[in-house]
Amino acid sequence: MNNEIKSIDQVLQVQIKKLQDLAINLKWEPLGEFVLGDTSNDDSLSKLNHMGVYLFEVEKDIDQADFESWYEIFKEKWEDEEYPKKHTPKLIKKRKNASERKDSWIPLYIGKSQDIQARINEHLTVGFDQSTSALKLNARKNLVGYRFRLSFIRLIVDEYGAIMPVVESALRERDKPILGRQ
Repeated sequence: MNNEIKSIDQVLQVQIKKLQDLAINLKWEPLGEFVLGDTSNDDSLSKLNHMGVYLFEVEKDIDQADFESWYEIFKEKWEDEEYPKKHTPKLIKKRKNASERKDSWIPLYIGKSQDIQARINEHLTVGFDQSTSALKLNARKNLVGYRFRLSFIRLIVDEYGAIMPVVESALRERDKPILGRQ
């Protein structure tokens, strides 16, 4: 029996490598931008009632020419003692300097879901009193005025539990969002 399992493991290793190679070439499809606290934001989430991966990005303030200055201010706000750290992603130090962040849009968080619309809604609306793990953006009053951008990749697969974690991990490795659980 061990030999059969080892044989399956070897086949899976090859397939996982192929999946990783395919995933790093996937392109994000823009969904839209919103300013936290602006109630006039459109409802473009209604297009996302399917499975896939999604990306939150945050715009770096134009007044802060370098990423390091922006990051320190964002870090102070994200880690503000007023907002519990429980059930929220944390800043990943190793990704802070992972690349030269010259673009004004900073990859913030990558996730996967069988229902992207519902999951993004949770990231926006769940409060700190709830145990759902999420960004909890609307509850973060100190981020009001920050501009965010959402993108997604639609992936409809039957083996969600096997495929999506590999895709999500490959995209996280490629894009290096500054927040996450891993």
